[in-house]
Amino acid sequence: MRKVADQPLWVKDSIHHHFPKLDKDIEVDVLIIGGGVTGALSAYIFNEKEIDVAVIERGEIGSESTLASTSILHYEIDTDLKKLCSYLDEVQAIDAFRFTLEAVYKLEDIVNHLEDDCEFIRRPSFYYTNNKDQIDYMNAEYGMRKENGFEVEYIDEETNDNRFTFPFCSGILSYNSGAEVNPVKLTNALFKYCRNEVIPIYENTEAFELDIKDNEIIVTTKDQKKVICKKILMACGYDSLLFFDKPFYTMTRTFSLATKPVETFEGWHGRSLIKNTEDPYIYLRTTKDNRIIIGGEDVDVKFNEEDTLNIKDNHPLAIYKYQLLEKKLNHMFPLIKNKEVEYRFNGLFIDSNDGLPYIDEHEEFPNIYFNIGIGSNGLLYGLMGAMLLSDKHIGIDNKRLELFKFTR
Repeated sequence: MRKVADQPLWVKDSIHHHFPKLDKDIEVDVLIIGGGVTGALSAYIFNEKEIDVAVIERGEIGSESTLASTSILHYEIDTDLKKLCSYLDEVQAIDAFRFTLEAVYKLEDIVNHLEDDCEFIRRPSFYYTNNKDQIDYMNAEYGMRKENGFEVEYIDEETNDNRFTFPFCSGILSYNSGAEVNPVKLTNALFKYCRNEVIPIYENTEAFELDIKDNEIIVTTKDQKKVICKKILMACGYDSLLFFDKPFYTMTRTFSLATKPVETFEGWHGRSLIKNTEDPYIYLRTTKDNRIIIGGEDVDVKFNEEDTLNIKDNHPLAIYKYQLLEKKLNHMFPLIKNKEVEYRFNGLFIDSNDGLPYIDEHEEFPNIYFNIGIGSNGLLYGLMGAMLLSDKHIGIDNKRLELFKFTR
């Protein structure tokens, strides 16, 4: 499957060939497979807890799905708090939201320890509907969040007060709850930090064979080098799903645009992170250098649909979707001038029924930790997975792991 197509915004920040290829046999406590942002966060957190780790990446660091990440860091889960209560009990659902919020704060703390600010900026978030039939539901969702301590404000047409120029019936404005970041700069800065911590990191090193024994795993690379470890942490995103015969997820392709820098953000309150209740929904954010990113217009993808699974650059479907997104952007923010699109890209997007990631070992694959951050909060989920799995590795019984098990 082709994970990223056309020209992602973050390519401009990529650093090529800055880690060696594995050319000898090594032994380590935990081998992290995957050199994207999830692998980088996992290496940082495991090292923070003094766990001996190494990282291998089959291509170049930060060169696959990380490039297509819009890195909109919501505390909100795609499954609303009220709806999440139909999958989990109410206490668990609330805790899932709180844990995601805590991950925003944790990421900010991590960035503060790096040499690069990674364009991390805290933002409010605005979740809205333009469907009058959803007004009561949105009001109830707001009430549930408010009652459970989230810093939220309910806004409708009468109370908007020109904060947003696009039409909506009702929405939830959340404060101190979200952020934006440059995922490639974050990945590079994390791995630079890890290299300074003397963590072995190898590019162009593909795991080819796994020999899982009772007390150890032998990983043989495509070049016949061996890594002996006690545990593997799969942080290679969608490739982790190839372990499983029965799909427990849905796959779509999502489309994004990024403009050239604009001069003002008139009609965009606080440069909020924005998404709506449509299916598929649209999502927007800004960047530190004053660009606008808008995404959405998702299409379903199946493994037997070669055209969308391995989409080519400048595909007619993608071009059509980009045109729709540009029209929506112009409609939503007419007061923002010179919104010239510079980057157009699309990528695979995997989600679960409840909107939560899969973080755990699996009974069919002993001694393998899976950190599968599927869903719209993939970056934050990767961090949450690293926190939970590192706790598990050192014997801490973190009850939150129950929220993300394969058996939930």
